[in-house]
Amino acid sequence: MTHMRKKKHHTPKPQIFDEIKSFFSNYSSHLQLPENVHADIIGGEPLLHPDISSIAEELFKYRNLYSTLRIVTNCTVAPPDDLLELINSLDPEKKIIYFYLSNYGELSKKAEEIKKTLQKYNIPFSEVYYFGDNPEYGGWVDMGFENEDIPYSLEIAAANFNNCRFAVNRCIPIHNGYVFLCTYAMGRFLKGLPPVGKGELLKISGGGAGMITNDIQGIIRGKFESAPEICCKCNGFDVKNSLRLTPAIQIT
Repeated sequence: MTHMRKKKHHTPKPQIFDEIKSFFSNYSSHLQLPENVHADIIGGEPLLHPDISSIAEELFKYRNLYSTLRIVTNCTVAPPDDLLELINSLDPEKKIIYFYLSNYGELSKKAEEIKKTLQKYNIPFSEVYYFGDNPEYGGWVDMGFENEDIPYSLEIAAANFNNCRFAVNRCIPIHNGYVFLCTYAMGRFLKGLPPVGKGELLKISGGGAGMITNDIQGIIRGKFESAPEICCKCNGFDVKNSLRLTPAIQIT
């Protein structure tokens, strides 16, 4: 679930470049990144960012550290021509960069136009559907940001961790100069909620950037001796049992 802002906001390009450099140049040599890492440019809606082409070009410089670069869009904004031309120049063999289309039905008004444009430029894409009778994951998952009163329980944490899709398919968010354990840890941070336990986030750029620790190494590698404490607050990205929310209701 994306955390929407009431006012239009774009992270400044210099800050984004600093995050990219800090993670891939300054930290990747310490992190022992797993094989088949996929880098995603997400938002909000990344195609709204005025510097999306420059951001993609900067991230592409580190292509030896990941397998594919995916631009995730909700199909409400058409990709600019300069981005598409850049992709063709950077990746002429079409092996690294592709688009990931999240189709929200009537809300994704540019979906068909975008698919035709990508086909015209011969740029690969994949598409998932968040509408109709069988939406991806059954809809958006309630991860449980209202669970502050739940006391820590190893049993609850272990159950949520074992059911969590991200415990198997690691997703490491980088946002505003921090690297996070998971999207739930980032969500708590953005909502102003305190960390539940250790190793949930690390500042990697800007003032006060931290050093790599065993906890963060565990985050990246996805190797845990037991479920992280934060799992007791989260419902887990449990695609079988968690409450579903109507997809895309927050982007209307």
